[in-house]
Amino acid sequence: MKDTQLFESNRAAWNEALEYHQKARGNSLQTGFERPDFTTFERDCDAVLLKKLNEIGLSGKTIAQMPCNNGRELLSLMRFGAKEAVGFDISDKAIEEARELAEISGLNARFERVNILELARFGDHEQRESPDLGGLNVQSYDNCIRFGGFLAVVSRFERVF
Repeated sequence: MKDTQLFESNRAAWNEALEYHQKARGNSLQTGFERPDFTTFERDCDAVLLKKLNEIGLSGKTIAQMPCNNGRELLSLMRFGAKEAVGFDISDKAIEEARELAEISGLNARFERVNILELARFGDHEQRESPDLGGLNVQSYDNCIRFGGFLAVVSRFERVF
């Protein structure tokens, strides 16, 4: 199977999976992001991440996440003072929901449906400069066929969490 076929198969699988996640969650995220104090970082285990992010400081920074899924984490991070955010994901359904949540929240975030390895050409996208802080997800490793290409993307971030 060629790389493009693998990515398309992966994209279709994530689109299908997201439909199940959305049904299970209902409109809880849409309702939550209507409130200016809403964040998805409410679990005990998030305390360590939040402490570290407070040390780094998000105020005025541009942040990115890949994959961003439906944007809930990236939008939640914006509540800590980031000025701009961009999220990337392979799933059409995830990006669609992320854009909806961004609109509901009124936060300055945009979301693009891309193959992660295409981000090695990050400057080709609307955002010409690399973000101040980039978030990675374990899925990033699982979804990457070409690890060297993945590292090229990660190396563009000033800091990674």
